[in-house]
Amino acid sequence: DRGMAYVSLDQYQLAIEDYSAALLLQPDYDGLLLNRGIVYSKLGKYQRAIEDYNEVIRTQPDDVNAYINRGDAYRDFKKYQLASEDYTEAIRIDPDVAYAYENRGIAYSKLGQNEEAIGDYNKAISMNPDNAYTYYERGNTYYKIGLYKLAIRDYTEAIRIKPDYAPAYKNRGAAYKKLGQR
Repeated sequence: DRGMAYVSLDQYQLAIEDYSAALLLQPDYDGLLLNRGIVYSKLGKYQRAIEDYNEVIRTQPDDVNAYINRGDAYRDFKKYQLASEDYTEAIRIDPDVAYAYENRGIAYSKLGQNEEAIGDYNKAISMNPDNAYTYYERGNTYYKIGLYKLAIRDYTEAIRIKPDYAPAYKNRGAAYKKLGQR
C-alpha cells in the first residue's frame, strides 16, 4: 500500500495522511489503524499510537499484533509496567511469539525484575536462537546485576551472529573492564 511505501521512504507524515484518509473510507479496517500506530510511534507520538492500538484491541481483543505494538509504544514511552502487561497478553494469546518474550524481558529489566527478564530472554532464545539482539539484551541484564562473565558470553554470541553489532563490542569491552581484563 502507499502508506507503507511512504514509510519505506521515511515520509511519515504522508503515510499518516494516507492511513487517515483510508480510514475515512474503511473505518473498520484494523490493519490501517495498526499501520498508522506504527508510524505515530516512529514519530515519537506514542500517545496517538496507543490510541490507535486501543481501538484495534477494542474491536479485536485477540489481536496479538495490537498488543505487541502497543507494548512497544508503552516501552518507548518508558511506561514499562504497561508494556510488560501488553506483552504478557500477547503471550497469552499466542505463546509462540519470541518477540513478545524478548520485549517483555526488556520491560522487566527496566523495572528491575531481572530474574523475570532473564527467564524471558531464555525463552526467546530457545525459540529464535539466531537473534543477536536477544543475546545482547540478556547480556545487558547480566551486566546490570554484576554477572560479567555471563554478560561477556552473551555479547560474544551476539557478535558471532551479527559481526557488525557495535554496541555488543562496546558492552563486552565494558564487562571485561569490570573483570579487570582488557
